[in-house]
Amino acid sequence: MEILSDTSVAETYRYIKEFDFTTGLGHNPYEELTFSDTDLIRLDGRDFHIKLKKQSPYGYYPLDTDIYFETWITNPESVRKLLMLQVFGNQVSEDTTFLVRLTNGTDHYFWDGAAWTVAGAGDWNSEGDINANIETFTILPDREFGVVVNLQTLDKYNTPSVSEIRVLMQIRIDYMEDLIFRSLIPMLKEEIRPVANFPLPALLADSSSIDLNDYEMDTNFNVTDVEAVFNHSTDPEFLTDILSSYNPTTNIISLSTPILTGEIPFILFRYVPEIQYTTHQDYFEVAKIPTVTLQRLEVPIASAYNLGAREGVVDKGTGNAVLVHEPWKATLDFRVHITTDHAIDEMRLMSTLMKFFDENKLIRSIDLDEYYRMQIVREFRDLISPDRADQKTFWTKFQIMDVRMPFVSEDTKGVTRLIIGFSEPEPEQEDPVKGGTRIVFTSHTDDSPRAWEESFEVTE
Repeated sequence: MEILSDTSVAETYRYIKEFDFTTGLGHNPYEELTFSDTDLIRLDGRDFHIKLKKQSPYGYYPLDTDIYFETWITNPESVRKLLMLQVFGNQVSEDTTFLVRLTNGTDHYFWDGAAWTVAGAGDWNSEGDINANIETFTILPDREFGVVVNLQTLDKYNTPSVSEIRVLMQIRIDYMEDLIFRSLIPMLKEEIRPVANFPLPALLADSSSIDLNDYEMDTNFNVTDVEAVFNHSTDPEFLTDILSSYNPTTNIISLSTPILTGEIPFILFRYVPEIQYTTHQDYFEVAKIPTVTLQRLEVPIASAYNLGAREGVVDKGTGNAVLVHEPWKATLDFRVHITTDHAIDEMRLMSTLMKFFDENKLIRSIDLDEYYRMQIVREFRDLISPDRADQKTFWTKFQIMDVRMPFVSEDTKGVTRLIIGFSEPEPEQEDPVKGGTRIVFTSHTDDSPRAWEESFEVTE
């Protein structure tokens, strides 16, 4: 069975992509958010809400109608279509609001009543209009999108604020396939580049170039780059690098100083080890060494899982909502074995792997465009005795932490919160005959005009 590297054709789920403006794994909102005008809109570092910016000299909020921010562009490879969007924030009153566009990373789009159209100044939609048509927004084949939010106020004393955006996606994914075969193994193949060296036979003629295709090394290295070339005969301490260039397509090395007849070239190069997962026969080829083998995966039992809170997205236009149940949030343990046929390659590959884990604290899920933390949990241990094939092996254990895997979701209804406001009495509201003051209470929902007003009298 083929493991696909550029797409996923597994189970269909609903997943909530969160644009949270706090600094988190793999994200720095101060660097990734785009503002239409940083003099008019900002990210508040105290509560991490995006708000309009007070203007000098009186501290009033701007009344412009085209002030906005744009989220970073996310690229979850498993997404098939967008289903729903919700902007979380505070509109304060009916005089403040926020409107929405979608973006594919190149252009902003709004729903013009018939189709998704590139937006110009003043072209915005309500969340309800976006959600009524979001499933037709073109997400394939690039699978890149972001959200643009316009903050407006008619009241110079108040600003709307946005704390988070959630986008409900339909995805096709197998979480383990994504993590192991489509994220971890490609990352290891891309970044694990051990160094090795090899003395070639003495040259039969003077030469200013070396064709590696003419030589067979004692180990089947997949050479990716040549770092240095030394003349072993005239420079036995390897102090002078005579490499001019290396062509990885032709495997030809050009030298800055010729190597003469009878002299020995000494090549220092980097290679890609074989990287495999042993649960499938297609990924287990012992003959290919040096090898990095993910030999065992351990997933904690259910009682040890840290289940996250349930999440939901509400369509404010219809009141419909989708609730994603508590996701599995597991820490996955991997045991990794490294096998070589020379002790020096074993040590160098071990050092390269140590460096990899020291430099790469995070791994990116390709299918979800989410980041997880990695850490070593066991010492690097040499198995000491070579096996019958004279292969040397060491192993270690590492974790990928807090992997989020929501499996179950359901359709439901959103809950409308009731906000009670108190209006401070004005002097003219005092009854000149009875005395006392009229107290006014008002109520309105999060994103609709005032629902009712009720008053009663207080007398002394």
